[in-house]
Amino acid sequence: EGAPDDESVQIHRMIPDHPITIWNGCSEKDMEDVLRSIGDAIAIGAPLYNKGTHEGYEACFRVYEGTALKYEKDAACKGVRGAFGDGLLRATSLGTFKEKAWAMRDTFDGLIAAFRRWCEQDQSCMKKFGGPPGGATGGTDLDPKSDKTRKPETKPDTKNK
Repeated sequence: EGAPDDESVQIHRMIPDHPITIWNGCSEKDMEDVLRSIGDAIAIGAPLYNKGTHEGYEACFRVYEGTALKYEKDAACKGVRGAFGDGLLRATSLGTFKEKAWAMRDTFDGLIAAFRRWCEQDQSCMKKFGGPPGGATGGTDLDPKSDKTRKPETKPDTKNK
């Protein structure tokens, strides 16, 4: 599993476009927990990925995978469980940890985008989270603990300089 990563591997982003109904059955606390866990996984995984090594790509993927496995099994809402399951299935079909890490990041970004669209329709959400940050899938991460956004620490197929 996860052949050595080669810099020639092209990353093809495939961010799912989930309907906002993916959050049906989740309480506000459930949504916050999922989003906080996604943000935490990215905060840990992105610097590992940015090492630009096979070990870093694998470590990043494993962090992301752990979050996905938790919510595939334990999310309060069926749609979120399914989204994480689909992301894990896609990741297993890919050959390198570099690709697998991005497949999981796409899963995270799709869920964040669906939350943003859901939040746009709810005044209390807009107040609590300071409105929908970034674009629908603009590469920012929603931090449910604040009304700020965090920029991801990496871009497809590049390392921070």
